[in-house]
Amino acid sequence: ASQIMQSEIERVRSMAWSDLTALPSSPTGVTISSDFSQAGYTAYSMTREVSGSGSSRKITLVISWTALSGRSHSNTYVTQYTQGGIYDYIQ
Repeated sequence: ASQIMQSEIERVRSMAWSDLTALPSSPTGVTISSDFSQAGYTAYSMTREVSGSGSSRKITLVISWTALSGRSHSNTYVTQYTQGGIYDYIQ
């Protein structure tokens, strides 16, 4: 689950600022990267929420899955993205 979320957050961090601010602010389903296409990863589902205003955005990912035992699990990843920050060369 952590690898899937890290992959998504790196994809989002590589976006131009205008693309990031155009993402929905409500929790939205995310298509998991094809890098995780093996059968074991089909049990995972993920949502992304982008909130904030001005030159800062909070990105929240929530991933959920059901283990083989039938027990449900989830994990949350939260990070800040600031316009003109460390990755301003991408903009």
